[in-house]
Amino acid sequence: MKPFDLQKALAGEPVVTREGDKVVQLHYFPNLGSDFKVIAHIEHRFTFDTFKINGMYSESSSKLDLVMADQERWANIYWDEISSKAYSGDTIYSTEEEAKENGKSPNYRTTIKLK
Repeated sequence: MKPFDLQKALAGEPVVTREGDKVVQLHYFPNLGSDFKVIAHIEHRFTFDTFKINGMYSESSSKLDLVMADQERWANIYWDEISSKAYSGDTIYSTEEEAKENGKSPNYRTTIKLK
C-alpha cells in the first residue's frame, strides 16, 4: 500500500481504506476549522467519514485510514518461433480484460499481472 497523497487523490487516482474498501467519493475542504478537512464516502458504508489530510481516520492507526490503491497493470506475453524466446508486448494495460482483448495474435501465449 502506498501512503495517502491528497493531490493524487484529488486528481482522480484510486483510493482505498487500509482494509481495502474502495473510496467512492472524496472531497477536500481547506477552510474547515478542524484537522479533519477530507471527507470521503467509502463503498458499503452509509455515511461520509472525515479524515486528516494525511488520510488518517483518527489520532491512531485505523482500518479506515486512507491509502492509495495499488493500480493493476497487465502485459501480454508472446512467443517468437524463430528465436525460441518469449517476449512481452510494448503496451501495458490497466485491466486483464483489456490486455487479453488486445492480445489477439498467433504468437500470443498468456496475459500476466505486473507487480
